[in-house]
Amino acid sequence: MNASANPDPVEQAGDAFRALRRAIVRSRGFSLQVCTCDAPATRDQLIDNLAASLPALTLHRIALPDPAEQDPLAAVAALAPPGPVMIVGLECLLADEARAERLLSALNLSRGDWPLRLSAPVVVWLPRRLMGRLTAGAPDFFDWRGDSLDFPELTTGQARPFAVRDWEWGVDPRLTREEQDERLRELEARLATTHDTEDEHVIRRRLDWWDELAELNRTRGNLDEALRIRTEEEIPVYERLGDVRELLVCRARIALNLLARGGAQDRIPANTLLCRALVDAHRLRIPEIEQIEQILRRFGMQCDDR
Repeated sequence: MNASANPDPVEQAGDAFRALRRAIVRSRGFSLQVCTCDAPATRDQLIDNLAASLPALTLHRIALPDPAEQDPLAAVAALAPPGPVMIVGLECLLADEARAERLLSALNLSRGDWPLRLSAPVVVWLPRRLMGRLTAGAPDFFDWRGDSLDFPELTTGQARPFAVRDWEWGVDPRLTREEQDERLRELEARLATTHDTEDEHVIRRRLDWWDELAELNRTRGNLDEALRIRTEEEIPVYERLGDVRELLVCRARIALNLLARGGAQDRIPANTLLCRALVDAHRLRIPEIEQIEQILRRFGMQCDDR
């Protein structure tokens, strides 16, 4: 069974949202993502949810000025404090041919300056119909593009349950108990119908579902079940895939589960897992270094060496 065939809008938007969030979190400076969405209300809610799920970052939303009035790069670079930039409203500039030409030319001409003047990820949002116009008109600038993500139109009720589920190391606390119950049933059904697969894409999606299921159980106080999922369902698959990054994150989450359980026998293995995760995070030079170090400090732990 191929779970990726004909995804429903909520599933498609959820996958795209998580991919966008990962790209922002893992960016080590300037990066460029392009998101298509035909519904401004859905786009705005997704941006709001993205900001809520990244509480440690200052997320900016900006409509680029007409290059005849101000250079687009200058407008973005002037934002402070630094943080991810959501560029919206390009359809207004592109609706007028003269303004569109000025914009596309300015983007192309400043192509090499963006990573020099910006140290934050940039996300361009636009309707699907304008994707070809923008990328064909400014091909040099869009060579920076790391990914293109498509978001279908959603209702407010459809967008809310999935969008901000990844709240630092846990589940968004604003989800109601009923929303959690509904999501638990949905995740369990998806896992039950995709258990017999060798398709790596489906396997990775299953890992996302297991991860979310573990976090939901942890949030609801089912710590033993959350630990079982992490250790029996997730860790062996990450090891088989050789995914060092996700493996270290999973080890850190297991450590947090152990510390939350608070047994006398839990502190030492939690410290060991955090230190293993920190070693790999330093080796990969990824943003999770700071989060793991904060956890160690919070619980009065330390690593002997790195």
